[in-house]
Amino acid sequence: MAYVIFDCTQFLTFNMKGKVDIENILQIFNKLDFSFQIGDIEYKKRQYLKKWIKSTLVELKNDEFIGEFEEWKEKDNIPVPIIEFANCIQGIAEDERVDNLTLILVHYVYEQEENNKLFEITINPSKIIEGLYHASVFGNSGNIVILNIEN
Repeated sequence: MAYVIFDCTQFLTFNMKGKVDIENILQIFNKLDFSFQIGDIEYKKRQYLKKWIKSTLVELKNDEFIGEFEEWKEKDNIPVPIIEFANCIQGIAEDERVDNLTLILVHYVYEQEENNKLFEITINPSKIIEGLYHASVFGNSGNIVILNIEN
């Protein structure tokens, strides 16, 4: 039997160019009802994500957000919260202080890695919506979707 070790969460990981106030960059998510956590992220989450983690790892917390992908039934009929989220991600990706941005969307993570279906793609910031579609019910690319965003 497969056990879920964590679920319904989003992560950003990236490198910074120079000394920057990361919390200032991430304030954009507050208007979308996300809180964020930097540094004090559960060990089991960090362990699972370790091959993607860069110098900064941020957990974006909004337990309801991943459910928006279940509402995305037609590729061209994008739920507003996903559009707003994509705009925030694009803004961060285009910030000249941020380098090698990766977005990780987790529906759920099984304890046994072989039970997880992982989808990873590299996209440019203008294609974030297309990348996010892979996390929708109809994109159905996996229970973990990783978007490496070029800048």
